[in-house]
Amino acid sequence: MKHSSRSWNYYVRLCSSMNVDSGETYRKGKEFLLYYRETCRMPEAMLPPDLYETQESRLRQYRMLDSLLRNSDPSDFRRSLGKEKLSLRMVKDITTETMDNFTDMGEDYRLYASILEKKYMALNHYTDGDIMEIVNIGTTAYYNHLKEGTALFIMHLWRVVLPKRQQELQYSIKENGMHPEEVVYG
Repeated sequence: MKHSSRSWNYYVRLCSSMNVDSGETYRKGKEFLLYYRETCRMPEAMLPPDLYETQESRLRQYRMLDSLLRNSDPSDFRRSLGKEKLSLRMVKDITTETMDNFTDMGEDYRLYASILEKKYMALNHYTDGDIMEIVNIGTTAYYNHLKEGTALFIMHLWRVVLPKRQQELQYSIKENGMHPEEVVYG
């Protein structure tokens, strides 16, 4: 499917400027959201305990996800996420932050967030038809917005949320003058 919207063109130019394939990055975004739907779509209290408590372990998890986004094959991406035993809390946290950012980025992004939230994150199961009816758009517009939203979601997560979180943790570790394992993220 050929997209010609401003958002899609922005996404393609952004990928090109970063020397990453826009098609592969989109497919990784879709696989990430499917992984989220399969593993994290549950109330916070039901998430299993994991090793996401110290700043060092969080930083290691962020770096691992960045490496997977950068280096893995799209067809193997979701399996790689599970194989690396990424913290489900971390996946949920960065997904939530990315979605929160989307709602602050304008009307188009709020529509993307609404579609992605219902498709991948809501505790209730929504069909594509249900989502189209809720957000009041036609079939072609829905699938275009779903693809654009998925692509922009993964780029924002990968290029804004992950680096910001890594920087904050590195700064905090340095400021505290402690060994990273001794500092509990709070």
